[in-house]
Amino acid sequence: MGRQVTTRVVAFDLRSATGNPTGVGRYLLSLAAATASLPDVRVRAYTSGGDLELPGDVEIVQVRRRGLHWHLAVWRHLRRHPVTAYVSTSLVVPSLPGVPALPVILDASSFRVPEHQKRRTKLFERALMGRVVRRHPLVFGTAAAGDDIAGLFRGARGVVVPPWFPKQPLAPSDAADCLAELGIAGPFFLMVGTVEPRKNVLMAAQVVARLRERGRDIRLVVVGRKGWVSQSELAALERLTADGTAIWPGYVTDAQRDALYARTSALLFPSVYEGFGMPLIEAMAAGAPCCCSSIAVFEEVAGEAAIKVDPARPDKWVEALGELLDSPDLAAKLRQAGFVRAATYSPERTAGALALALDQMR
Repeated sequence: MGRQVTTRVVAFDLRSATGNPTGVGRYLLSLAAATASLPDVRVRAYTSGGDLELPGDVEIVQVRRRGLHWHLAVWRHLRRHPVTAYVSTSLVVPSLPGVPALPVILDASSFRVPEHQKRRTKLFERALMGRVVRRHPLVFGTAAAGDDIAGLFRGARGVVVPPWFPKQPLAPSDAADCLAELGIAGPFFLMVGTVEPRKNVLMAAQVVARLRERGRDIRLVVVGRKGWVSQSELAALERLTADGTAIWPGYVTDAQRDALYARTSALLFPSVYEGFGMPLIEAMAAGAPCCCSSIAVFEEVAGEAAIKVDPARPDKWVEALGELLDSPDLAAKLRQAGFVRAATYSPERTAGALALALDQMR
């Protein structure tokens, strides 16, 4: 007799992947789509409503609750309908009994840069992180994030599961139309991500202001919703927006975001701390030169395909960006290196890593 094959069920918390998902939502969506391609694996997606771009055979479970009530309802559903693993960036369900989980821990910002986190977030993560790490194998977006967690919690174990990025290049005419819709013309640098202190958006805008003072025809376009931002930082950003240094369009469509990637002089990513940095790979895949912080996670994600600068040295950012604007050869070299780097992030790589993570559940 042949070996009996057992179908494994992997459930994902995909609330953040509906609507206009940010980096975390796109990361989880890429994991779920890759997992659905594995043989003998069935995917279940828990949401609170909204459309998802997933294969048609994925089971969708909508839970019409909010906050803690959502998690408790999902936990009760999982107890009645068991799974091989529950994958979520939230620590609530993995901290409750009776559910096998693969918690996704993208960073340890509440421990490493607590000054850049809301008090409520810090207290919540500090209360649950240790319990979850002791109970479950983990999923990390990068080895740097895994090392970070292992340095905080003895015995932490897990697998690095990188995301993948659908490549849908825009035609030049479509890109031009998208920028016209946003009212953006002329050279610009780009930042993509939630506006919060650890992203260093104000520093980037001040660097661009200094370049403009030196006669550079350049602005900064910031794509991302407002997260936790101090009133003083927000006021400073609003002043730079008012004088034309920065443009903060708020919501943009996927096509508009991709057009911005395709037409930017460079993506800027000056974060003081990150767990992955998905815009880096998205920008590289679209042919944008990248300039990012010289932090461990970006060394891993970008390799030699980006300029790296100390996030605490705005003068060095002014120097590096001025050199990039003056050197078409450097920009072309970064574009080519970026295409090569982005191509290493594939659905096959993501699926293979997720399969290794599932093997930890046995």
